[in-house]
Amino acid sequence: MRKRTLLILGLFVFAFVQSAAADIFKNEAAGIQFDVPKGWKVEPEGETITITAPDDSVSIVFWAAEEEDFEEAVEALDEEIAKVVQNIKTSGEPQKGTLNGLTVYGVEGTGEVEGVKIMWSGHLIAAKKPVLALAFAAPGLWEKHAATLESFIASIKKIR
Repeated sequence: MRKRTLLILGLFVFAFVQSAAADIFKNEAAGIQFDVPKGWKVEPEGETITITAPDDSVSIVFWAAEEEDFEEAVEALDEEIAKVVQNIKTSGEPQKGTLNGLTVYGVEGTGEVEGVKIMWSGHLIAAKKPVLALAFAAPGLWEKHAATLESFIASIKKIR
């Protein structure tokens, strides 16, 4: 699975707690944590959390799946993406892989949000609860933040 594909991870019942180390967010109920890149904006709202690049060119939304079972949550992933993205076109077949020992199922493509063309990726992470991650960027802007996104993705792990 390409690292870019792992961007979309929106899968927590959010009760995210920011740790003493200001950049680490944990969701105990979902059993997952990650480091927010320095300078990126964090906006918790209810059961979701949105992380946005300083220039607003990339956003990643996380939330816990309603389904308790990972396979059921995988089946619902397309429906969740369609709630946000219109004129969806996928780029290839969905991929299943691992990230720091967590099973991840992902798909990516292009579409529109409120009439604006975007690239997107959606991922489901098998943690204590399935977590959904949905990432958006204007065409060509993934690459601008590639190094930061790779570090962010590498920081996603199960709470021990």
